[in-house]
Amino acid sequence: MILYIIVGNAIDLKRYQFEKDRLIVGVDKGALLAVKSNIELDYAVGDFDSINKDETQFVFENGIKKIQLDPVKDITDTFYAYQEFNKGMKKIIVLGGIQGYRIEHFLANINLLKLDKRVVLEDDYSIISRYDAPCKIVFKKEQYKFYSFFSNISSIISLKGFKFDLDNYELFDRDTLCISNELVNSNGTLKVDAGSCILVRSKDDIAFR
Repeated sequence: MILYIIVGNAIDLKRYQFEKDRLIVGVDKGALLAVKSNIELDYAVGDFDSINKDETQFVFENGIKKIQLDPVKDITDTFYAYQEFNKGMKKIIVLGGIQGYRIEHFLANINLLKLDKRVVLEDDYSIISRYDAPCKIVFKKEQYKFYSFFSNISSIISLKGFKFDLDNYELFDRDTLCISNELVNSNGTLKVDAGSCILVRSKDDIAFR
């Protein structure tokens, strides 16, 4: 089963293709956006401080199971949803939370990805995922133009089929060499022989205008 955590912003939920075997949780404003997009939520979670009382009531009137959180707490609403529902999930997709989002919450979402390799962050412009050694991943040339690799844990990576291929490159923290690479073949390969890396796939710059 796949856990979808909808946090909203820069994601067209009406066009998004959800897997059939899923659990969908709307977090705070994300719950409102989901209901407005006619997405059938399983749960609405949050302190709902990012929407007004009428909007909160609108969410709850749609028969959704709700988990009301105290605004004074030690974790984010998104992390609470992760803690509550992650068990037994093969993948956890956080929808939104990248573009047009408060930077501190975006960084908290990145920390969630660093905590759990099942977590993927996705919106209409980018997708951020993590790959741990040993693994070999093939990417097809699709809607994403730029491929940027960052170290999660200092890693050894190889790239083939890219504009700038690499062979057993040691990717350290704060290394910016692997930003904005591009596929030149119909597909490309990432091989991680040690450590763990984070991949950011982004669309053409025009998409951000």
